[in-house]
Amino acid sequence: MNTDKDHRRKNPCPSVCIGGFKSNFSLVALMGCALFLPHGQIPLNASDIKAQQEWDSTLKAHWPEAFKVIQIQSSVDGTQQNSVAYQSTLNEPMPLVVSLHTWSGNFEQKDPLAKRLQAVGFNYIHPDFRGPNNTPDSCASKLALQDIDDAIAHCIENWNVDQNRIYVIGASGGGHATAAAYFNSVHPVSAFFAWVPITDISAWYLQSKQRGQKYYKDIESVCGGSFNEKIADERSPLMMEIPERSARLHLYAGINDGYTGSVPITHSIKLYNKLTDPEDQISKDRIIELATKTVEPTGTRIANREIWHRSESRRCTLTIFEGGHEMLVDYAAKQILDHAQKDASFKEATRSE
Repeated sequence: MNTDKDHRRKNPCPSVCIGGFKSNFSLVALMGCALFLPHGQIPLNASDIKAQQEWDSTLKAHWPEAFKVIQIQSSVDGTQQNSVAYQSTLNEPMPLVVSLHTWSGNFEQKDPLAKRLQAVGFNYIHPDFRGPNNTPDSCASKLALQDIDDAIAHCIENWNVDQNRIYVIGASGGGHATAAAYFNSVHPVSAFFAWVPITDISAWYLQSKQRGQKYYKDIESVCGGSFNEKIADERSPLMMEIPERSARLHLYAGINDGYTGSVPITHSIKLYNKLTDPEDQISKDRIIELATKTVEPTGTRIANREIWHRSESRRCTLTIFEGGHEMLVDYAAKQILDHAQKDASFKEATRSE
């Protein structure tokens, strides 16, 4: 089983923005970390504020008429679970995108991906999976994870879905749910895209508590009223068993997250290392450099943003980009479209052999 849990118990400072790696830092080396500023924050610039507002907003969206609220019966407890859905009107089997709401959101939350995916004729579903992460039934519980799988099953059974082109995506708490779905879904998902995800609930509890952010209270509620490390670990993708699947998990983190945002980049880095063979893992020295921004960008870009780090392995990719706690929406939509086109070409090539 993963050794992160044992290491976290030995090291009392996982709440530092470098995310729980044991290291003999000097105070000077840590001065760049947000935790040493009031509530772990540094002043936000305009782009950081816009990104934070878009992905942390819990306001209900005004969904276009083509998007409908549907109810899907849970295969675990029999309750009716809400989703916002768009069924493709095209005659041919089309991809399905499962877009997962943020930590404090629910199925009604605005999703800037929705119209982009409708425009290309993709099937789309935005499930509730037990709503905001502040109850024991939410936050990657067995019920919540099954709700995601039940939503996929509903679409497969009732819509014209190309089962070779199913994609799961989310940002922030939706990135957490996407990563958890990677470890738990029984469906043949072709790719998972987790943007700025929370991957270690116990570490994030301490990080949020020291910053004075509400999320630590949410985690206490998830645990039944007070923090429980065992329950927190059960909800943490970092502590889940690695599945046998061919699909990859694509991780994206903004280099400034943990400074201007609520989720340090080490949540993504640690999950990448978990899914990567030891010889290809990101070194602790490199992690410290990235977390303290004592590195230079790579000279490459995505969506006109500089890339600070890029790694790729059999199970996972990691992209650390110039930005904060956000999804680069146009790029994310294009990545899904590119994967769908590639998967369609592969299917045609396989069929013709």
